[in-house]
Amino acid sequence: NSGASGADIPYHLTNFVEGIGLFCASIAPTYFPEHAHPEISVDVCYENTACLSTWQTAGGRQLTRLLGDGNVSIIGSGQPHGSEWLQEAEHLIFYLTPAFVERAARDLLRRGSVEIVENRSADDPLIRQLAGTLRSELRREHPPERLYVESLVNVLAVHLLRTYSAENKALQEPRHGLSRGKLERVAH
Repeated sequence: NSGASGADIPYHLTNFVEGIGLFCASIAPTYFPEHAHPEISVDVCYENTACLSTWQTAGGRQLTRLLGDGNVSIIGSGQPHGSEWLQEAEHLIFYLTPAFVERAARDLLRRGSVEIVENRSADDPLIRQLAGTLRSELRREHPPERLYVESLVNVLAVHLLRTYSAENKALQEPRHGLSRGKLERVAH
């Protein structure tokens, strides 16, 4: 673990609290080949971001999307993905172990098994606000307190479960018009 003060970047905290890892850094233009993490990752892009994000859907399709300022990228556990940073930009990544999210699911949903659905360019003001708060704390002279970080990440986990879990996504699907399968057949 390393600390930063003022505008010093990068800042990397792994296993800051059991089940939580954090990474905040300014990334120079670079290419990250396809890889996967055992954790669920939530990546928040800041000013000047231009990043080509590639990933495989659960069905095996390869997709690419350009991420910009303020985009939030949610990547499920074990999901293959890669990226190419086209210019220097700062970002903050939360890494949550499946066990951490499952504990939150047991408390919130009264069940431990849950799947977080990927979303590569979410417009999510709450996640941006949580990341911005943590980013400010990381720039202070002393590392943030454990309880503070754990509280922010617990709010994030509950938000992910309420907004991005497979169960809740199914409930949010429109109940009128063509089914998803019919829409896909028409679109292809």
